[in-house]
Amino acid sequence: MTVTEYSNDQISFDVIKETLRVTNLGDLNKNSEVNIERSLKFGDEVGGHLLSGHISCACKASLNDAEGEVEILVDKPENWGHTFIPKRVCCLKWSKLNFGKVNDKVFLFTLFLRQSGLLIFFP
Repeated sequence: MTVTEYSNDQISFDVIKETLRVTNLGDLNKNSEVNIERSLKFGDEVGGHLLSGHISCACKASLNDAEGEVEILVDKPENWGHTFIPKRVCCLKWSKLNFGKVNDKVFLFTLFLRQSGLLIFFP
């Protein structure tokens, strides 16, 4: 997506048909929440892992909460399931996560909740 106009309370974008096809952007209503981040500038410090790419697909997910751990179970999309590899990374919303278990139908991430309230991600 490319910003075409912006003000203090509104941002407008050019969006290609492919982005609308593989995301839920075309289904959003006025005032829906959307995560927007500035592009990384050449020479900027990168803290953590560099993640590059675009939205490939939308997936259904469910949560399982068990004593300090939260498992995110994500249904593999039919045409993309073959691309998910255990112990690799992907981006869900604004978080980079490592794949845990992967099988023919789903992949799993586990979140560990520390008492400080910070999330630590691990497969």
